[in-house]
Amino acid sequence: MLPRLAEKVEQNLPQKYKDALKKEDTDLKKVNIETRLRGKTVYLDNSEIETDSFILKGSGEFTLDREITLKANVYIPQDLSKSMVESVEELSSIQDELGQIMIPVIISGRYPRLTFMPDLN
Repeated sequence: MLPRLAEKVEQNLPQKYKDALKKEDTDLKKVNIETRLRGKTVYLDNSEIETDSFILKGSGEFTLDREITLKANVYIPQDLSKSMVESVEELSSIQDELGQIMIPVIISGRYPRLTFMPDLN
């Protein structure tokens, strides 16, 4: 764990990201979700959701009774990643070759009670 991570990162955030944190809703810039239906399960393949402050790319499934399992990567844009790494040097270990912080996650649960956890495997 990284003590005071959020506090350190917030101190050095570019203004546009500070403003985004104050907004009640997240603006979606791009949504691309490929789906297949088999029985009572909808499969999500190569899905991508982009906002001003992250891109989520992943695949998974959900059932018609609202159970969701999704494995994804969250990518933080280069400018935001740079400011985060300047604040907390250890975050450089999760940057990809483009300089974006990349966090693998597992999203699961029954909608609307979803759990977002880092994928440690």
